[in-house]
Amino acid sequence: MLFRSSGTITLEHAIIGTPCIVGYRFMSLSYWFAKLLFAKKIARIKYMSLPNLLANSMVIPEFFQSCFQVEHLYKTALHYLCDDRVYQQYKQRIISFSDSLGSGGAISSAANKLEGML
Repeated sequence: MLFRSSGTITLEHAIIGTPCIVGYRFMSLSYWFAKLLFAKKIARIKYMSLPNLLANSMVIPEFFQSCFQVEHLYKTALHYLCDDRVYQQYKQRIISFSDSLGSGGAISSAANKLEGML
């Protein structure tokens, strides 16, 4: 069985050009503890998914902690799937992101971009 994380999956979707939505939810106690210890670092985080981090913009819609609810996912999915203009803009963002990684060596390219961010 192959296990993949949300970073791998969202990056694959972005490269292939298929739509996706990602959500992150941590156990309440863990999240509270992390906020208590790392409040300044957590406040600086704009995005969680790998494509959004690499692009430093919202390529793939993402929801974090309290915003990661069925209602939000449902409304976002409907918005992207029912409005052709919105869907085409979304597809264009994914294509632009994929093109920015280059035609080959996406893993190396992603690693280099992440290294530059650190």
